[in-house]
Amino acid sequence: MTLPPFAREAPWDARALGAPCWELTELTPEAEDWLRGARGFVTLKLPSDSPKGRAEALGFRYCDTLLRPACAVGRFRPHDDPRCSVTDEYSLDDLLAMIPGSFTHDRFHKDPLVPAGAADLRYSLWLRDLHREGRLRALTWEGREPAGFWGYSGGTAVLHALAPAFRGRGLGRGFWTAGCRMMFDQGRDEIDSSVSASNLAVINLYSSLGFALRGAVDVYHLRG
Repeated sequence: MTLPPFAREAPWDARALGAPCWELTELTPEAEDWLRGARGFVTLKLPSDSPKGRAEALGFRYCDTLLRPACAVGRFRPHDDPRCSVTDEYSLDDLLAMIPGSFTHDRFHKDPLVPAGAADLRYSLWLRDLHREGRLRALTWEGREPAGFWGYSGGTAVLHALAPAFRGRGLGRGFWTAGCRMMFDQGRDEIDSSVSASNLAVINLYSSLGFALRGAVDVYHLRG
């Protein structure tokens, strides 16, 4: 199947949801025509300053707003904590056990039409993919205890979380510093990520490390 330039398959979502999945990056008349023949689960991402109402009129439901924090190496304000480190030696099962309850701010957990189990499965599969591709690291406490994970692709931190025992203790800046330092040490001039606008704790965490917000997109779902 030849896809138009504004649409792409989302096989990572399809594995978790058990249906064909697509992503749209614009809502033009051509995209609307394409939607009439599309079957499956469609994600639409539009700049947050786009005109409102058209997506909802087509049956899309708003799920989240994603912000894009970014930081150049010269603006990085590390908060080093010698107890917090990053390693490529870990048990994948230990990291997979951290998935439940880690992503309550994400669009799949917010969408009432997506079962919670399917949402967690999506992140488990993503974590396995990052591990297989060598793009996953464990966050460790005092050099030995698994405390979280840090997945990345190029200069983007794509998937990260702390285990329940390490949340709410003011340790995020130390762990995020370790993850960012690892990426900068690989020669990158800039790191970016994405975070839900409702996740104020992580937004403030990125800000404390010198990250600035560089855009926002509204995310919609449609089950066709």
